[in-house]
Amino acid sequence: MKQPVSALALALALACATNAHAQSSFELVDMDPADAGLNDPTPVKPDGGNPGRTLGEQRRIAQRYAMDLWGALLTSPQPIRVQASFSPLECGQRTVLGSAGAVTWHQDFPGAPRPGLEYPAAMANALAGEDLAIGSNDITTNFNSDLGTEACGEREWFYGLKGNGDNVQDGPNFLNVIMHEIGHGLGVAHRLGAFLGIPISLSETGYGDMARSNQFDTRVNDLGTAQLRTALTTVGDVVWAGPLTNAATQLIADNRVSLVVDFPAGAAGRFETAIATFGNTDIASMPAGALVRVLDAGTGTSRACEGGDIDGTPAPRIANPEAIAGNIALIDRGDCEFGLKAANAQRYGAIAVIIANTDDVVFGGMGPGESGGVVTIPVISVSRSTGERLAGEAAVMVAGTEEEPDAYYGLDDAGRTRLYVNTAFEGGSTLSHIDRDMSPNALMEPAETPTLQSHIFVDVTLDLYEDLGWPVNRDGTAILGGCDTGIPVIRDVGFIPGANLMAQQNVCEVAARGSRAGYQRCMNDHALELRNDGHISNAEVLKVRQCLASASRPSGG
Repeated sequence: MKQPVSALALALALACATNAHAQSSFELVDMDPADAGLNDPTPVKPDGGNPGRTLGEQRRIAQRYAMDLWGALLTSPQPIRVQASFSPLECGQRTVLGSAGAVTWHQDFPGAPRPGLEYPAAMANALAGEDLAIGSNDITTNFNSDLGTEACGEREWFYGLKGNGDNVQDGPNFLNVIMHEIGHGLGVAHRLGAFLGIPISLSETGYGDMARSNQFDTRVNDLGTAQLRTALTTVGDVVWAGPLTNAATQLIADNRVSLVVDFPAGAAGRFETAIATFGNTDIASMPAGALVRVLDAGTGTSRACEGGDIDGTPAPRIANPEAIAGNIALIDRGDCEFGLKAANAQRYGAIAVIIANTDDVVFGGMGPGESGGVVTIPVISVSRSTGERLAGEAAVMVAGTEEEPDAYYGLDDAGRTRLYVNTAFEGGSTLSHIDRDMSPNALMEPAETPTLQSHIFVDVTLDLYEDLGWPVNRDGTAILGGCDTGIPVIRDVGFIPGANLMAQQNVCEVAARGSRAGYQRCMNDHALELRNDGHISNAEVLKVRQCLASASRPSGG
């Protein structure tokens, strides 16, 4: 095993600070060989705020940036060692971007939140105040090296350091994925045993102690084998019992939106929906109009994948383009990306698109794919049963969409945060994530989504940790070069402007290449960008400048 290539120590003895704020020190353990993965020498241009000049350097900068963010947010007297590597992972219908977990688990240590329960190494060490597995790393992470290759398609990693925001990249955002995977290693994870893809056992963990089955009205830890199988394959059944997370989710969750159908009587009603992350996402924009089911020529299906390939062969053309024009298109999920379906319907004159899921639940993760960037009409999802009901009636008239004032995405009727389960058990995803139903999309959902901005917003993830018992740096302020800016590390629910500023120091040091003036200019520009985005105030920008002026080295150390 290689030695750490960088120790991301965040100053604990702060000469100019008014208070010594407790943070964490993360160490990156590079598991890749020379000239590969984190050490890939391929020349690249700086992009998205990442100043690295080789592929490996950009990967290391992003990894370090993520660890600096977590280091500012969590409190631990023990260094947290994160091993990282690149290797081929699953590609195709289900592309795996990364995987991660705790290297060791511990129970009944000094400071353990509850007796008899297992907690991941980083958290256990933080609470115990000692290294409980000397010589072992704490978190292991692995990322897909096949993105951008023939094995995995043309989409490549994007190594920018500013999340996705409004500028959706062609490929997955590496920073978001690192933040997510380290998040698993820090404690958002189950310890399930499975046989032939079916859950059969569950280790008694602190995480499982906070997960609860609604249908069995008990903790997941207490479920028998048959009950466990049922709960973990019943969509919407498992929720989080932690009060901090549930209160935070209630503050940020969007109101649910219903599709309103008023004719004929057999189809009339209000139906749960999810809004796509592309097209016109303003719920008030959903027009009234007639519903027309899109038909694929010669197949009897309604997939609308014209122009794409299915298993290497051209998808069937759309057979009823004239009927689509001026109406709302009803399309089934499957065979191709959501963006292609919507783009095809829009090209033939549809005024909106409704996509029926293959499961009896709305699908909250509809992204644009490669084709959705041209879509300007509203695109929503409904459940399979809703789609079947609408398709089974003639002359269906949609009245539009309306918000539900007392119902929220990501929460059950009792106001508890939903955890991800699917009708088929998914070993790496089931239970260890926030449900896809969450809106806005959450960092710990099972997929990297176009709206994630983990550089500045970690939604309810910190609340998950606090419910588990993690010490969180709630009262900390951003320290630059030993100088206290007074800018909160964490502001409101999940916004992390102070942590962002602290993580930026190492980025600007690399960009400055030893120039103090270059470092100060980089940090000043970054502070102005945070102000322009509404994350810090003019007064806080001035405080950043005062702290930068006192720095004697490019790093501010």
